[in-house]
Amino acid sequence: MKQPIRWLQRRKFLAGLLGVGGTAIAAQPLAQSAQALERFRRPTQFFVAPDGSDRNLGTQNRPWASLHHASQRLKPGDTLFVREGIYPITTPIHWQSSGTASAWITIQNYPGEFPTLDANLVEVGPWGVGDRPYPPEQGAILIDQQHHIRIIGLTIMRSHSAGIAVRRSHHIDLFGNTTQDTFSCGILLGAGFPVLESERCHHLRAIGNTITGANNPELQWLQPNEERRQRGAHEALSVGAVDYFELAYNEISHSDKELIDCKDSCRFGYVHHNYLHDAGSQGIYIDCYFERLGDLEIAFNFIQSCKVGVALAAEGGPLVENIYLHHNIITRNLGSGILFGRWHNDNLRKDILIEHNTLHQNGYGEGDKETPYWVTGGIYLYSTNIQNVTIRNNVFSVNQYFDIGHSEDYLINDTILQEVTIQNNAFHRPVQYANPTYLDWLDENVYAIDGDGVIFADPPFMNSDISDFRIVPESAASSEQNLNSDRVLGAVAPTDLPIFWWATHFPPARDWQRFSAVEWRDEMSLP
Repeated sequence: MKQPIRWLQRRKFLAGLLGVGGTAIAAQPLAQSAQALERFRRPTQFFVAPDGSDRNLGTQNRPWASLHHASQRLKPGDTLFVREGIYPITTPIHWQSSGTASAWITIQNYPGEFPTLDANLVEVGPWGVGDRPYPPEQGAILIDQQHHIRIIGLTIMRSHSAGIAVRRSHHIDLFGNTTQDTFSCGILLGAGFPVLESERCHHLRAIGNTITGANNPELQWLQPNEERRQRGAHEALSVGAVDYFELAYNEISHSDKELIDCKDSCRFGYVHHNYLHDAGSQGIYIDCYFERLGDLEIAFNFIQSCKVGVALAAEGGPLVENIYLHHNIITRNLGSGILFGRWHNDNLRKDILIEHNTLHQNGYGEGDKETPYWVTGGIYLYSTNIQNVTIRNNVFSVNQYFDIGHSEDYLINDTILQEVTIQNNAFHRPVQYANPTYLDWLDENVYAIDGDGVIFADPPFMNSDISDFRIVPESAASSEQNLNSDRVLGAVAPTDLPIFWWATHFPPARDWQRFSAVEWRDEMSLP
């Protein structure tokens, strides 16, 4: 019997994430001189407006005209209000000032107004020329080597690079912003390439943002004789080489690539309550490429209509470990709900806990086809390079071809299957699947496996047609009927709380500056 996966790292992460009053990421002590100066200086409000002038004082009656100008003049504790209107820019806004742990700089929309930065005229150099970061890896708003900054309520559109990019920085919050139509990411945190330890980002949050139309190759700024790339740079929301980060309550959709990518060498990340739908690739991709990636918690996300729901890979980096995947609803994706992929070097993934998820109607592909679509099923253990994977207390419902399956390579080396614990899962399977399933794209069979403590639940949900995935009381999957579990299986508890948080008014309207990282537990009545 394997020892349960230990999540001390996660507890350490939460302790670091919550600051005074549970509202801010852990602060670093100020030098005595800085503390003394701040006692004698009160925060100041400044304003930018389309009809302003950078010769003005930046007051409400005499606003500045540009964020470029404001970025060089704000001091710790200042707030810049951006008034409604379109702000065409011709060069990236390279932010030039930082706050402190007790006096953040805030750039935000004026209450009730919706300012938009149009980056269509910002010329971007070619991909792959010179040293990284390449021009398409920059952003219309670029925060580099800064700290203690919040950006709230801005819209960035038609960027030929990213919408907002954060590099070599720490304690940066992005709350309630919108990016529309970008060649690279809507939001890019950290790096997509190797960096020095001193250049890693830490303590970053992206909460309540909306990202649409990212990774659009049509938005590539073409240089003379440059060919158009088939796909845009990076992913819709990319996180690379970042320690201690949180991605929550973001709606991300209609991207040509992955919607959220935790990659390269991320550590201590918390990805929860994101509404992810309509992607040309994975909803969530977890992949180390250069160094170890680990200590991630992926919880309460709603993932629909993507190529794959969640994929775990180790393309080039040595190890992905300590991944806790729970209480996610993964439904109606073209391919597998959860996939252990084999891309590139197919390196080791270990200590993976997958529990209390609902996987519904995945793997049907596009239209009616007689053969399986690419990868299929609920959870597909395609890679054999895994250690200590636990799959328990999940609900699987009408996934195509199989609910949990492994490649035929597991039969060649039967010790690999001993690395997987499958127990106490519920299955809604109106039609018995054939076993094995032949995948012609691989010329390989997939073998279904149910594990121990199997529960057959029919019908399991209140109304899956409207994504009401609460377990009906009479189902064998409910705690009332299932003697093998003292908790309800799957992702959704039988509660009267608002369970359709992804359906309307999303991202929700709230004061993200006072948002606590434990609120998501309270909302879902978790112990």
